[in-house]
Amino acid sequence: MEHLKAIFIKFILFTAVLSIVYGFIYGVSFVYVLALSVWMTILTYIIGDLLILPRFGNLVATVVDFASLLIGFYLLGLFYLDPPFRYGVSSFLASLLIGVGEIFLHSYLVRNIYDNRREYRSKTTNEFRRKPAFQTEIAEETYPEVNTGLKDKEKKE
Repeated sequence: MEHLKAIFIKFILFTAVLSIVYGFIYGVSFVYVLALSVWMTILTYIIGDLLILPRFGNLVATVVDFASLLIGFYLLGLFYLDPPFRYGVSSFLASLLIGVGEIFLHSYLVRNIYDNRREYRSKTTNEFRRKPAFQTEIAEETYPEVNTGLKDKEKKE
């Protein structure tokens, strides 16, 4: 359920940014904006959020998302949009704005999805380990018996 919520948030982010960049600035219809949003949401969620983010962290996942968005918007723009269109500028602008939003989305994913798992990937050996579950008991004794090394006779004197 948390993954569906994250995909929905990501889809809303993509649709909002693409409707501003492609819809208002370049005059692309909303149907194309939705098509680009669906394709790129699925692609970047699988690559960036499920594969890269748990293993390498937020920075690497954001860079991979930016690169895949830049390439993906450029290639999908070639298929969906008419020829007199600035594919490189629009792809870069949309990728940059979505990349900023992805930073916050990745921190949400780490807090709500990946932090609750019982296993984590070790940074040194790159294999899954179980999180330790230690429990500590802390108590004080009211009247502790202290051995001072004196015998009973010497204590009475």
